[in-house]
Amino acid sequence: MMVEKAENIIDGKTVVASIGMLVTIISLSMLFATLFLSFFLYRFQATQWPPMNLDRVDQFFPALSSIFIVSSSWFYEVFRSKKSKYSFLLSLCLGLAFFTTQFLFWQDLKSVGIFASSGIYGSLIYAFTWIHSGHMAIGLAMLFYLLPSVLKEDFTRKIRIVNIGKFWHFLAVVWLMIYLFLFVL
Repeated sequence: MMVEKAENIIDGKTVVASIGMLVTIISLSMLFATLFLSFFLYRFQATQWPPMNLDRVDQFFPALSSIFIVSSSWFYEVFRSKKSKYSFLLSLCLGLAFFTTQFLFWQDLKSVGIFASSGIYGSLIYAFTWIHSGHMAIGLAMLFYLLPSVLKEDFTRKIRIVNIGKFWHFLAVVWLMIYLFLFVL
């Protein structure tokens, strides 16, 4: 009887944690959908893009960021399925590399005179990358939270691994959309 009650409590916590992450991802999806809607409304009404005779931004750092985040997401999935701490560490390092390339990208933007205050083009680029990077910082904090358990190879709390993975993969998908719409098309 006690064991059955304990299992129900654990299952209940798992359901609550899963719903909590689902609500978080839906909320963030609405935030990014609003940003994308603003971007599309402005972009398709503009007679020229980028506006004000600005050149498109250099693709190096956004492309490198894309490689880092997709690789990090893939290694996290390898970790989740095979419980490989080395895959987890690679995922964490690639996440940090993504975060670092964002700072380098902002420095590159500043060096060519694109600031958040320099019009709609700069504002949109900074808005998307700042908001995404803020959520990446949260994702990295989650990975660092999971790190001691991974190093001890303690995988008893599967829901943490699954939910952190959902959040991490979500951020990778959002970045790919940002990269595609802001920097490629």
